[in-house]
Amino acid sequence: MRSTMCLALLVVLLLLAGCSQATAPEVRQSAPAAAPPQPRQEAANTSSATSEFGSQAQLSSVQDRLVVRQATLALVVTDGMASAEKITSLTNKVGGYVVSQHSEQRGDYVLRTLTLRVPADRFDEVLKELRAMSVRVDRDDVQAQDVTEEYVDLDAQIRNLEASEEQYLSLMKRATQVDDVLKIQAQLSQVQGDIERLKARKQYLERSAQMSVITVTLTPMGLQQQAGQPGWSALRTIQEALAGSLQLGQVIVDVLIWLLILGIPLAAVIVPFWLLVRWLWRRRRPAAPASTS
Repeated sequence: MRSTMCLALLVVLLLLAGCSQATAPEVRQSAPAAAPPQPRQEAANTSSATSEFGSQAQLSSVQDRLVVRQATLALVVTDGMASAEKITSLTNKVGGYVVSQHSEQRGDYVLRTLTLRVPADRFDEVLKELRAMSVRVDRDDVQAQDVTEEYVDLDAQIRNLEASEEQYLSLMKRATQVDDVLKIQAQLSQVQGDIERLKARKQYLERSAQMSVITVTLTPMGLQQQAGQPGWSALRTIQEALAGSLQLGQVIVDVLIWLLILGIPLAAVIVPFWLLVRWLWRRRRPAAPASTS
C-alpha cells in the first residue's frame, strides 16, 4: 500500500514537471512579439535629436553677426605725396588694397583722396595708424551696418528658388507639348535669374563684411593756409570779371524784353496820337505870304 502511494506521488510530480516545461516556451515565444516597436521608438528619438541639433547649429551660425564697417577721414598732412605712399604701403601690409586714388590740383598744392579696402579685423588698427600720421584730423566718421538679417533672408530665398528650379526641371523632362515646354522654360529662366541676382547680393555682403572701406582725404598744410588767407590771383580776377559781365548781360536782356513787351501796346497808342497832333498843327499854322517880283 505504501509503495503504491509513493508510485502515485511520483507520477503526479512528473506530470507537474511536464506541464511547467510545456508552458515555459509559450512565455518565451510571446515576449519577442512585443519587442519590434522598440527600434521604431529609438529611431523617432534619434530623428528628433538630429532635428534639434540642426536647429541649434543654424541658430549658432545666425549668432555670428555680419557687420559692414566703413570710415571717412579728412587729414591735414605736411606732405600729401609722402602720406599717400605711406597709406598705400600700410594698406598692402595689412592685406588690403587701394580701390581708387584721385588727385586735384589747387594752385601749387594737390588735394588727394584715397579709397581703401582693409580686412575687417585690422580696421581699427589701420584707422589708428592713419590718425597718427596726420598733423590734424578735420573729419573722423566711422559707421557700422548690421546686415545679418538681410543675409539670412537672402539665403532662405535662394533655397526656396532652388527648390522651384528643381520642380521646373522635373516638369521640363515630362513635358511633351511645345507650348508647355516654352512656358516652363520662361518660368525656369526667371527663377534662375533671381537665384543669380540674390547670390550676387549675398556675395557682395560677404565681401563687404570681410573687407571694410576707408576713404581718406589728404590736405597739405600749405593749401589750408592759402585757403584761410587768399591772395591775389589772376585766374580768380578773370572768373569774377566773367561773372560780372554775365550778370550785366542778363540785366540788358531783361530790359530789352520789358521794352519789347510794353513798347508794342504803347506804340499802338502813341503813334496815332502823335500823327493826329502833327496834322492839326499843320492846318492851324498860317500860310506863308506869296513873294512879289
